[in-house]
Amino acid sequence: MNSVEILLVKDKSDLEKSFQIRSDVFVKEQGCPLDEEFDEFDEWSNLGTRSYHFNVEYYKKCVGTARIIMDNSVNLVAKVQRVCLLKEYRSKGLGLMLMQKIHDFLKEENIFHVELSAQITAIDFYEKIGYETEGGTYLDAGIVHKKMSMKLV
Repeated sequence: MNSVEILLVKDKSDLEKSFQIRSDVFVKEQGCPLDEEFDEFDEWSNLGTRSYHFNVEYYKKCVGTARIIMDNSVNLVAKVQRVCLLKEYRSKGLGLMLMQKIHDFLKEENIFHVELSAQITAIDFYEKIGYETEGGTYLDAGIVHKKMSMKLV
């Protein structure tokens, strides 16, 4: 049995787990407004068409999540969003495993350009896995961010 699994969310129960992690990290821990955390890409009807969610399970406990927004008809670019792990599970390699799974999924979907909006504190992590910063900093939900992108090979 693997201690870590990165799972594509396929049912409402797993989507609720994703929402709980995001609420714990972004709303409770970081103080983001609840009404800014969830949007139309979190609606069940968009799952598997406009958005995809992944959960990190550590010994069967959901400890992290991420979301991908895709619109293949526009420009074959995916946006990785809402990447987070519960505080006590950071710096264990789980974030890297999550991003690798996302990159593999995108390549299977023939999407090779990825963008994200990184919190300043996470830029080093994303640079280590190949992302490059673009432009200046900006505020999102009261937290300083910077746009980053990567070409998948």
